[in-house]
Amino acid sequence: MSIELVSHASVVVRCADTAIWTDPWLSGSAFNNSWELLGPAPTMPEDLESIRFLWVSHEHPDHFNIPTLRSLPESFRERVTVLFQSINSHKVFDAFSKMGYPNHLALPSRKLLRLPGSTCRVYCYPVGQMDSVLGVSDGDVRVLNVNDAELDPHDCRNICKDFGTSTVLLSQFSYAGYTGMPNPAGKLKEMAAHQLELMATYHRDLGAQTTIPFASFMYFSRTDNCYMNPPANRPSDVVRYLEPRGHDVVVLAPGDVWTAGTPHDNGPAVALWEREFDTVPDKEFAPSETMNLDELESAFHDRVRSLRTKFPRAVLRLMKPVTIRVSDLDATVRLCFGTNTFEALETDGAVADVEMNSQPVWFMLSQPFGMQTVGTSARYRLTNERSFGNWRRHRILFAFDNAELYLRPARLVGRANAQFVRTRFTLLPRQIAYQLRRMR
Repeated sequence: MSIELVSHASVVVRCADTAIWTDPWLSGSAFNNSWELLGPAPTMPEDLESIRFLWVSHEHPDHFNIPTLRSLPESFRERVTVLFQSINSHKVFDAFSKMGYPNHLALPSRKLLRLPGSTCRVYCYPVGQMDSVLGVSDGDVRVLNVNDAELDPHDCRNICKDFGTSTVLLSQFSYAGYTGMPNPAGKLKEMAAHQLELMATYHRDLGAQTTIPFASFMYFSRTDNCYMNPPANRPSDVVRYLEPRGHDVVVLAPGDVWTAGTPHDNGPAVALWEREFDTVPDKEFAPSETMNLDELESAFHDRVRSLRTKFPRAVLRLMKPVTIRVSDLDATVRLCFGTNTFEALETDGAVADVEMNSQPVWFMLSQPFGMQTVGTSARYRLTNERSFGNWRRHRILFAFDNAELYLRPARLVGRANAQFVRTRFTLLPRQIAYQLRRMR
């Protein structure tokens, strides 16, 4: 088996008689135009005709990148089979069908499945509300693509029990967002160090022979989030951290193809990525677009009306008002989702919970995935740590909405809820507890 790095979290895994392309992202930005690809401009994978399967780990736009998926050749779209976890697969497969991908295969949870027309077997492990891990097994070689899924020790034990230990582990090597807590400089360094610790833990707990760092080949590209770039990990940090602990690391540059188990010189790829990360401070960072207060208020009322069709009003009333300092408008607004109240406050003396520019506020309100996006894009900051509990409750509500996990009695028996419970019931309580610990 071989691994070809295309970009970011996009690789091609080639088995004896087939190939799987994961999470294609070739151009354009992601997360409300807040992330850009880092590195040489990606090109199509080598030997595109050999690729018979296309896997998407989850619906975040650096993995499910619609502009890239639409741009691929029509013959490729008509030929490949799209692989996706069974949870919410109908929604994803509907989107693929509209883009000209008629062939789909939902991967069952925690089961080895032989791919049609191939000796290769795949394994899917769901994580959290939307993410998933892909295992690819061919002969004695097992590749595990963790992308940016966050696993705890119990997850690792489950995967080893179901799939076996990993010959090759593909793992995210830096942070991908921020909680908005005040004074981020020190916290970002801690997050970067923690990510390296996680990589070493995954390598050990999943029994990996080799770890390939990926899924962090991007930079934060806006004037209001470029503060995220300096502390970010580089592949050289991964090598310095993992190799002294006895963990083998293979660093790839875009277009590199490495065959599992063969010797590899990390020098050229590490040097390339050092040059690319060194260029980030000199890049031109785009300013935030401006939306007016009327547009923000309209988006807010639309969101409340939508939430009321899916969640009991008692749940919405648990959301205490949140006060946002809209920096580029020199305005402060208070939003109450329980009472559908949008209030512009006097700037003098108003104490805000959160600061952000108007466009991220509008995006947060106008899209079901907007709240998650402003966190991943790191385009807001909490003004004090006391605001975090209320902000977290809003994040959880919006996350349930985006995952189509609705709580109104008429919707509790809906397809998405039933699939979610059936697929993740045994994993969900522990994963919720783990995520709450992370969000402190």
